[in-house]
Amino acid sequence: MRDQQASGTAARSAFVAAYAAMGAVRKDRTNPHFRSRYATMGSIDEVVRPALSEHGLALLHRFVRRDGAAWCEAVAVHSEGGEVAVEVPAPGIDDSNPQKAGSAMTYARRYSTLALFGLATDDDDDGNGSAPNRPRQGPPPQQRQPQRPNPPPGNPIEQITKYVGSSFDLDAGAAAALVAGAFDGSPNLGGGSWRDAAPDALRGLLQHLQTPDGFATLKAAKEGGQ
Repeated sequence: MRDQQASGTAARSAFVAAYAAMGAVRKDRTNPHFRSRYATMGSIDEVVRPALSEHGLALLHRFVRRDGAAWCEAVAVHSEGGEVAVEVPAPGIDDSNPQKAGSAMTYARRYSTLALFGLATDDDDDGNGSAPNRPRQGPPPQQRQPQRPNPPPGNPIEQITKYVGSSFDLDAGAAAALVAGAFDGSPNLGGGSWRDAAPDALRGLLQHLQTPDGFATLKAAKEGGQ
């Protein structure tokens, strides 16, 4: 989930204008595993494509591998040069089962597009096609394990710091400060500094950071601190 800076004033201006023109994303499909509704890539495209086209932008997706992990990069490219991009983890795209790999790629494209434009949707877990079979009475989407990348080794504080640092290209100090800005004072962490939270609470925080909602919270805190 590496957030890249836009290059070029024209690209930045066009991106902001396109973002302002985007409306709500319609949830057009039901996930039978979690009995929830979500927005397909087609529904997202209905909102994103017209706004991008109007302002000279096009949306591309690139799948890359770095440090043994797969990533999906959503890129808004401007006709005069420059781009705005964001990367998100893409686990499962190398699955030997073509259906599961395709489901993982589709989910990564949707996830990265929503992250790039801040188009949050609720009840979102159509990516279960890339995960092992599990019963219908499963956990809510934000708790599903198969969609999370493996956390780095170490104690919970080190895991969180390393994960956030690698996700946003930050050193350890800056990563810890970003987490503090986003989560210090949270009741789920005891209401104080995130570093002082109980180990179970910190493990829960690490799991939350690997969901779309957790990433969006960190991204908002990062942008608010710039």
